[in-house]
Amino acid sequence: MKNKYIEAVIALIDEIAVITILLYTILYLLHRSGYISLEWIIFISIIFAAIVGALTYRVARIQASEAKVGPESLIGVKGEVIEDLDPEGKVLVEGEIWTAISRSGEVIRRGEKIRVTSYKGLTLIVEKVPRKR
Repeated sequence: MKNKYIEAVIALIDEIAVITILLYTILYLLHRSGYISLEWIIFISIIFAAIVGALTYRVARIQASEAKVGPESLIGVKGEVIEDLDPEGKVLVEGEIWTAISRSGEVIRRGEKIRVTSYKGLTLIVEKVPRKR
């Protein structure tokens, strides 16, 4: 994970370096030609530094976070039983059909709402969501 993070930051720094060289070359030429003052160059530099800092921070945060995929991303998510859980059946969670088992061992009928509590392999462990009155 750290290597991926370091590679992403290095790639970002490389792109920022190229953009910085182009920006300051253009600013230098405009200043030498009298089209832009030193005050404007300082102002543009501050804005550019703020944008680069914010972008670097966002990339670092994204790279540091772990992606959740598969059944672990479904813990706490609600779904619906499409094949009775007795003791095993099928549920629909976030548009996908999963094999599931009732956590308490109770029979959960088709059409009932469930919540994913854990998983074992690719089988979801679910509990019945109480009906609202």
